[in-house]
Parts: sequence; structure tokens; C-alpha cells
Amino acid sequence: MCELRAAPNPTPVGQRRKLWEVRPDLHCSILGTCLSYADLLKIGRRAGYVPKEQASEYEVHKYFVHCAEEPDRLARLMQKMLDAKYRAAIHASRNAQCGASLEAFWSAALARGDIPGPYWALVTHPLVTDELLVRAFGEVHMLSHLTGAANRADAKRLTSLEATLAETRRSLAAQVAEQRRAAAQHADEVAGLERRLKTAEADEAARAAAEARLSELESGAAHRALVRANATLGANLEASRRACESVQARYGDLEQEVSELRQANREGAASLEALRNECSALEAIVQADNIDSAERARTTRPAIDLCGRRIAYVGGRASTVGHFRAVVEGLNGRFSHHDGGVDDNIGRLGGVLSQADVVLCPVDCVSHGACLKAKTFCKRTAKPFVPLRTAGLSSLVRGLHEAVARDS
Repeated sequence: MCELRAAPNPTPVGQRRKLWEVRPDLHCSILGTCLSYADLLKIGRRAGYVPKEQASEYEVHKYFVHCAEEPDRLARLMQKMLDAKYRAAIHASRNAQCGASLEAFWSAALARGDIPGPYWALVTHPLVTDELLVRAFGEVHMLSHLTGAANRADAKRLTSLEATLAETRRSLAAQVAEQRRAAAQHADEVAGLERRLKTAEADEAARAAAEARLSELESGAAHRALVRANATLGANLEASRRACESVQARYGDLEQEVSELRQANREGAASLEALRNECSALEAIVQADNIDSAERARTTRPAIDLCGRRIAYVGGRASTVGHFRAVVEGLNGRFSHHDGGVDDNIGRLGGVLSQADVVLCPVDCVSHGACLKAKTFCKRTAKPFVPLRTAGLSSLVRGLHEAVARDS
């Protein structure tokens, strides 16, 4: 069980605490959350500290945590890097002029998932209370557990998706190479036909000369022979032209196919990225649902708690409504749905909205009239209205986070 001890030396009122003036038991969470392993090695090189070759990352981290208790060169270099790295968060925390505003600053950072900078600004703030320190320490401690578990699941899923993407790219590259080979072959055929066409055009010129000669010839046999030769040359010329036009048309079709394949590849990559986001959101929810009751009792707060809010979802796809209901109810909320007038009577929409605490509306899958009516109703009744970019699961989860953040 992690507990906090009092800071060894008090800090003058109105001044930010230095790293060595902070509670010693906070040093581990500060360095682990706010500085990367690469940051520690960089600081160590400046101070002349080089870890042993066989030293683990944990041993290096432990050494720096120990050094943070005294204002020596390593501690001062850590203080300097933390202040420089999180200058914006420190500046923002200066607006907190009382304990309540400082607590609101931390809650807002936690809600948007911005932890390292605000955490450093909080623990060194001159107005931070022991109660707020204990709360922030517990929240960061539990987030490290949840992040580790989620990262392992994400890494496994990402490896599988990357393998699929690599296979898709190899297949597409093979198809493009084949199309290019075929295009090159047809280009050679076009060049050959163009040479034949030039020959035929030369033949036509010769035919024209022969026609002039015909007028001078008096022999009927010679005349008939020349007429036959002229007809043959004309037929050959026309056949060559038709063949050339056919090959050129085929070449254009092949170029169009290559363009469509490239577009399909871009769309496939975009779809894969969307699926990756959907999977990440779903795995985060499943991970949260798998925490048993004992674990829930030890955590200071869940990732999101709707606290019994009534969520109205207007529009979307009928096939996903059951899944969305399960997600909302799993986050301690109540779910109601209106499809925006597809099957549900549009007149029923007002009743659904009046019973809701929060209204969500996917703008890509709802009628304009239903969306406008929901937005106008929420504005008139001062209820939160959250437009969603898509009708997917990740947009639903982001919308729930935004709604909870507005009420907090």
C-alpha cells in the first residue's frame, strides 16, 4: 500500500516547491510519470553519471529517485528539465489562487488525459493541500496500472493489424507491378503499331503516286493491277488505324485501373486507421468492465462514471443501438434512442429529449431536421448537446467523456 510522508523541509509561502522539497514518497511517481528513461540518461550524462552496462531501467530509475531527496547536481538538473519541459502547465497553474481552483485545474487535466505536466505543476504549487496531494498521487498511481494493461493489449492488437497491413501492401505492390508490366507491354505494342502506321502512311503516299501514274497508263491490265494494290493498301491502313486505336483505348483503361487501385489502397489505409481507433476504444471499455469489485473498491475513481445520467442518442444505425446501450449502462448510465424519424415517429422525439440529461447526435447518420430539433431543444432547456463526428463507437465514447467533463 503506497502512502505519503510529509515533506522534509517546509517551503516559504508563495513559492513553488523544488524537487527535493517535495514529499519523498512522491519522487518515484514524479520521475516515472514526468520524465522518460531517455530524459534520465540525458541528465545523467550532463552530471557525469553513467549507469553500469548490466543495470536495468528500474535500477537507474531507483538511483535518480534516491538522488532527488538532496539538492545536489543531479536533483538540480532534474528540476531544470521538469520546469523547462512543462513550462506551459506551470504557467497555467498560476491562475489557481485558492485550493478549490487548484483542484479544478487538476480535475480538468485528468479529464482530458493530460497528466505529466499538470502533475508536476500541482505537486510543486505553493497552495497544494495534503488532501489534494493524496488524491492526485492515488489517481496517477492507478492510471499507471490501467495504462500498462491497456498498452499490452494495444501492442498485441497493433502487431496483428500491422502484419495484416504489411500483407495488404505486399499484395497491392504485386498487383501494381503486374499492371505496370502489362502497361509496359502494351506500350511496346503501341510503339510497334505506330511504326506500322508510319509504314502504312508511307504506303498511302506511294498509293497516291500510283494513282497519278494510273492516269498515264493506257494498259487495262496494269490499271486493274494498280487498283487492286491500291485497295489492299487502303485496307491495310484502315486495319492498322483500328488496331492502334484499340491498343490506345486499352492503355487508357489500364491507367484508370492503376489509379483506382491506388485510391482503394488509400481508402483501405484510412479504414484500417478507423478500425484501429474503434478497437482501442472498445478494448479500453472491455478492460474497464473486467475490473472486479475488489479492484473497483481500491481505485479512487473509474475512467468515466455517468452517475446515473440519462443519455439520449438521436440517429445512428439500428445495428449498433444494442451495443451502445450496453456501453452506457456499463458506465453507470441510462440509455434511450430515437432514430431521427426513420422508423420512430418524429413527434416522439420531444418526449425522448425531455427525459434526457445529455443528448448525443451523430451528424453523419441523422436527418437534418431531427438534429436541428435536438440542438434547439437542448439550447432552450440548457441541456448538454454533444454532436458526434461519426456513428461509430469511438465517437460515442469521446462524446460521453465530453458530456461528463462539461458537468464536472
